[in-house]
Amino acid sequence: MFWISGLSRGAGLVELRRDVGEAHETEWAIALRKWAFHLAHFRYAPLSSRPHRRPESDGGHLLRLNPELHIHLLMTKPTSSNQLWFLDSFVTIRVSASEGEDGISVLDHRMPYGSSPTLHFHRTEDELFHVLEGEYRVRVRDQDQRLRAGDVVLAPKGAPHTYRVESATGGRCLTITVRGDFERFVRALGRPAERPELPAPGGPPSPGAFEALKAAAAKFGIELVGPPLK
Repeated sequence: MFWISGLSRGAGLVELRRDVGEAHETEWAIALRKWAFHLAHFRYAPLSSRPHRRPESDGGHLLRLNPELHIHLLMTKPTSSNQLWFLDSFVTIRVSASEGEDGISVLDHRMPYGSSPTLHFHRTEDELFHVLEGEYRVRVRDQDQRLRAGDVVLAPKGAPHTYRVESATGGRCLTITVRGDFERFVRALGRPAERPELPAPGGPPSPGAFEALKAAAAKFGIELVGPPLK
């Protein structure tokens, strides 16, 4: 689910559902330009059974995309240069900000059970979070949501957010940003993946390591402001 502005006086939530039966068999990335086209041409209706509201909205609506809507997918072949071990996750950079004029980044993340980053916000870019596999608990500002495959949430620029992987088998998601700062942060802190799988588990970071992470994140417009989810 994600916030869309301009649909009504109070921006609404949109729930995106699609067939993900083959998601684990194919490697793909979303062409974000196609999303913009389709999102400008969908029909929607309120879902009264799940009355979520945006905290600062004066009339938010939960919306559902027209089930006939088709999302076009692109495939980017993984290479050693775009597969990274980043903290406790395995990241494939599906679309790099350097590949297009608008600086769109699409990162494919695989994460273990319990994975949860420090509460943080981005100063320079919104972050779109699309769950492909597993179940996530996502917090944006002070609102928690449970997301499963096909759900999407937007963390607006400046909004503190984090998540936790709740499924025992781990999770997989896409993060989509524009400007490239988050991608550059992942590249700066990540290291080339030795195998196309999760890195070996590590212990909790030391106080010194956390301060180093905080300083590195700040260079890319990311501010660490609170603990991860438990």
